[in-house]
Amino acid sequence: MELLVALLEKLPALRAQCVTRPELRAEYGIYAVDLEGGTLRYLFPGHDIALSPNRELAAYTTSENGIDGFHGIRVWEVGRPASEPVLSLWEGDPGSGITFECKWAPDSNALFIEGASQGFSRWGSMRYKKFRLVYLVNERVLYDLGGRRG
Repeated sequence: MELLVALLEKLPALRAQCVTRPELRAEYGIYAVDLEGGTLRYLFPGHDIALSPNRELAAYTTSENGIDGFHGIRVWEVGRPASEPVLSLWEGDPGSGITFECKWAPDSNALFIEGASQGFSRWGSMRYKKFRLVYLVNERVLYDLGGRRG
């Protein structure tokens, strides 16, 4: 049985192995843990994983510049070799921590993404904006629900 975890920042011994094992060099990584055998297997770079209620999907964040700057939100179907991009965005306040969060709908068919960003394009003008989005997993469509309430 495997359990998804974002462990690299939590395991000093594993971090030390990153120097000699190229497959472990991501500053943050998503790993599968074999609970029976206790083995750890690197899956892909990422952090801030959110497992869907049905445990079949995982949303996670990838980042450039450590965890400051430009981010990607991806959805991975557990067991598949690759994930799919949902959204890319600039940090709302670089250096202060991630300014958005992902939450699954109870039926696991939608991913709600809410927070703040300086923009959604790698190039171009940047402007602080609050957002509320929903990604429909089966349709692979992202909708804007309008600015953040409150």
